[in-house]
Amino acid sequence: MTPRPYQYEAIEAGIRHFNEKCKEHAICILPTGAGKSVVISQIVDKVGGCFIVLQPNKEILEQNIKKYRDLGNEASIYSAIMNERIKSKVTFATIGSIISNLKIFEDVKQIIIDECHLVNGSKGMYEFFLNGIKDLVCIGLTATPYRLKATGGAAILEFLTRMRPNFFKKVIHVTQQKELIEAGFLAPIKFKLKGQINIEKVLRKGNEYEENSLRQELDRIRIEDLIISEIEEHEESRKAILVFVEFVEILNKIQEKRPDIKAVTGKTPPEERAKILEGFKSGKIKIVANVGVLTTGFDFPELDTILVAKATRSLSLWYQIIGRGQRIAEGKKDCLVVDMCGNMSVLGNIEKLIVKETEGKWIVTNNTITTNKAF
Repeated sequence: MTPRPYQYEAIEAGIRHFNEKCKEHAICILPTGAGKSVVISQIVDKVGGCFIVLQPNKEILEQNIKKYRDLGNEASIYSAIMNERIKSKVTFATIGSIISNLKIFEDVKQIIIDECHLVNGSKGMYEFFLNGIKDLVCIGLTATPYRLKATGGAAILEFLTRMRPNFFKKVIHVTQQKELIEAGFLAPIKFKLKGQINIEKVLRKGNEYEENSLRQELDRIRIEDLIISEIEEHEESRKAILVFVEFVEILNKIQEKRPDIKAVTGKTPPEERAKILEGFKSGKIKIVANVGVLTTGFDFPELDTILVAKATRSLSLWYQIIGRGQRIAEGKKDCLVVDMCGNMSVLGNIEKLIVKETEGKWIVTNNTITTNKAF
C-alpha cells in the first residue's frame, strides 16, 4: 500500500507529532474520499507503541481497522455494536463503548480520533474520556474542521482550534479539495438546482430550520413528486441514485408511488439495512432513499447521482452528503448532485472550499460562507 503524495505528507506530520510527544492536540484535515484510513493505519504502524483509534460508528471502524490489518498488523476492537470488547496494543473503538471503561485504557497515551469535528471541548463523551488521560498525545482527522453554533439570531461555524474551550490547538496538515479534484483523486461534482423550496420563508430554530415550518414548505411544493420526476429523468442514464429525504412521511409517499425504491432509516433493522446496501453496491438495486443515516461511513465509489431533498444550515452535513459521491471509480466521469432545497444558496459550492491561515487564525471559506462569521 503506497500512500499518495498528500497522504504521505499527512502521515509524516502525524508521525512527528507523536514522536515529539506534543501535548498540543492537533488536527489533520483531509477531504472526504481522501483516504483517512490509509493515513491512520500508516501513522499507527510507523510510530508503534500502544494506540487507541476512536471513530463514531461501525462502518468507519470497519474501514479503519481493515487498512491497518492489511499492513499485516494485529489489532482488537472495543465496540458494543461490533459485539467485541477486547483491549490490545492497538485498539479500534467507538466512543460510546469505551466511555465507561476509562480505567482500562488510562495507560494508553496515544490516541487518534477519526471524524474529530464531533469532539466538543466543553462537554460530551469525548471530553470526559480524553481529559481523564494524563500525558495524552492526540491527533484528530476530519474533512470538516468546524462546528455549528447558534448565537443570538444567527449561526456561526466555529473552526475547531478557535472554539472556547478548544480541545484541538493547532493544524498540522491540510489537503485542499481542489487539489484532489485536479489530480484526479476525487470525482468532480455536477450541480443542478431543481424545484427548490423558498428557503427564506422557512423559520429557524437554533442552528437549524424549524421542523414544522420546513415540513409545510416541502408539502407545498409536493417534494415527493419532484423527487420521483427527477429520478425518472436520470435512472436510465445514471448507474446509482441516492436520495436524502427530510422526513419519513415523505419517504413513505415516495414508496407508495414507486415501491421499487428501497428505503433506509434509523429504524431499519441492521440485517435489512445491510442487505439493501449490499444490493445497492452490487447493482441489483438502482435507487435508495434514506432519512439521515448515510451521511458518514457509507463508502460506495460507483455512486454517481445524489438527490438532496433535505434542507440544512450545517456546512458539515452538506459536505458529507455530497462527499458520498466524490469517490472515483472506473468509468465514472462525475457525480450529479441535485439540490432541491436551496442548500447551495446558503452554504455554497463545497468544491470551492479552501482551508487557510489568515493573520495567525485558521478559516474555511468558499466565499458564500466563512467560519467564525455569522450567517
